[in-house]
Amino acid sequence: MKDGSYSMCGFNNRKNWALLILVTAISAILNFYGLDIGLPSQERLELGLGGQTVVKQKLPELQNAIDSNLAEQSEFIDKSNPDNLRELARLSPYFDQVRSFNPDEFYVFKVLTGMYQNKDPRPNSYIYGSFFFYQMGAPLVVARLTNYIDGFASSGHYLLHPEEVRPFYMSSRALCALFQTLSVSVLFLIGWRISGLFMAWFSASLMATLPLVVVGAKFIKPDSPALFWSTLALFFAIPILKRARWFDYIASGVCVGLAAATKYPAVFSFSYIIMFHLLRRHGELNSWRALRFSKDEGFLAGAFGASIATGIVFSLPMLFNLPVFITSFEYIINSSRSGNVFSNFIDTVLNYGHDAFFLTYGIPAALAIGAGKIIALLVKPQKIWWGMVPAIVFFFYSATKGMPTSDMYTLPAVPALCLFAGYALSLLRRNSWRFIISAVVIISTFSYSLAYLQCISHENVRLTAARWINQNIPAKSSIGSIFYPVSYRTPMVSPERYQFVSREINGDRAYHTDYFVNSYFTVENRPFWQRITAGENLAPPAQYHYQLIKEFEDLPRAFFGLLPLQRKYRINFYFEIIRPKIAIYQKERGDFNH
Repeated sequence: MKDGSYSMCGFNNRKNWALLILVTAISAILNFYGLDIGLPSQERLELGLGGQTVVKQKLPELQNAIDSNLAEQSEFIDKSNPDNLRELARLSPYFDQVRSFNPDEFYVFKVLTGMYQNKDPRPNSYIYGSFFFYQMGAPLVVARLTNYIDGFASSGHYLLHPEEVRPFYMSSRALCALFQTLSVSVLFLIGWRISGLFMAWFSASLMATLPLVVVGAKFIKPDSPALFWSTLALFFAIPILKRARWFDYIASGVCVGLAAATKYPAVFSFSYIIMFHLLRRHGELNSWRALRFSKDEGFLAGAFGASIATGIVFSLPMLFNLPVFITSFEYIINSSRSGNVFSNFIDTVLNYGHDAFFLTYGIPAALAIGAGKIIALLVKPQKIWWGMVPAIVFFFYSATKGMPTSDMYTLPAVPALCLFAGYALSLLRRNSWRFIISAVVIISTFSYSLAYLQCISHENVRLTAARWINQNIPAKSSIGSIFYPVSYRTPMVSPERYQFVSREINGDRAYHTDYFVNSYFTVENRPFWQRITAGENLAPPAQYHYQLIKEFEDLPRAFFGLLPLQRKYRINFYFEIIRPKIAIYQKERGDFNH
């Protein structure tokens, strides 16, 4: 056991390094496996449009649309006016061939492309922090210098050869996977710093095998770098609980600044510094009332200053681009979840807890984390665990501003949650029981991630559904959908072969089509109780008389094939990319509207 000083002295031995390397290697394998999920390819082009010949004929029109900046900042288009979307929707199937199945990734590349083409260091979009774009651009520079990316061709060239876009995605995705892996390594060091080798091994292994972490590592989003910087902030902040030293305060403050400059809610990781400082001062003075500003509070002010200075330095572009920053900020505010904050928070915790238990963490991991929190806070409380609670609450609060499926916002809280689980098991007196239970938890959690990785190794359901449509639905049929066609929410088939009608643009005409296609990406959010009892219906309204003719879903099976991870509602965005559910309905006989 550690002596309670939270020092790293004594870590440097072969056993510790061997376990650190082993856990990091396992994390890397899980995070990097399937990194090419949903990327553009010639196969997608053939299934979706019929090949290069079709695109060549359309290329002049597509190039004119690109030159007119039709899709530039399309995320901010006023969607309440269908006219704003008609032209974009008509050409969407062609542009879609260079997108991944994660729509946010192409948005990142649009921002980076604009910076490159305009020779402008400002991202010109700030729904993510400026530092995030610089981090995602760095591997592209390395890829170009090493010729992994062979120059930059015209937009038209990539529309004809979508497979040549893949290196762009893979370069930045690899960095996100690396950030997730390094976060596991840092958590190992945190666990050792708190309690010793068992805590280090178990907490890091749990996080390395957690499905939420493994699945989220495969996409270009700010969650991965924000997780790394906030975890590093925790690592440097822990000694503050025992001593006042400039290095600990400044280093943790800098990491908080980097985290916040990557993703704004990551600023909540500063609560680690505040809490550890206050808990130490309370222990020194034996009373909250005795707290007064002293030279020790100067250290806290230094951490705050370091955090602010770092955040500003790595967010400088927004200061020189205030109109765009304000537009982005208004977009964030307008897209936030409305309603009572307290009710939203309760609903969020219930939704995420339910999904964590059954899908995104797995039953063993969820039980271990739940037991850890109860023991650490109520049964055998220690200051260090109470010092982590506000950060967990704040990260869950940030998730209340998103949809009930926005649990990736809670990712920076995962290291602390895994440490809670490790603490509960470390209290078991018999080593044999401790290692048996920990092994069962880790192996079981690994089986959940393996189930999702097996989905990745199969053909994505979107492609399977598109192939089925091409083979079974007659040409010239009309196909209805909720939103205009984009492959992450609708199987992409040729607009030259089929007539697309979307409710978003055409209103109820979408329900007077020969066929109707839907997926969980389009369903409206429901409160927790309705979501788990009634599910979310993919069928068109009953008065339009459709019947289900085909469903597609690659069902993952945990515990090495024994437990099917069924669901009847939309889950985390990243999991929907890997295992979507797509339903196809046909107008009942005698009720066709050609």
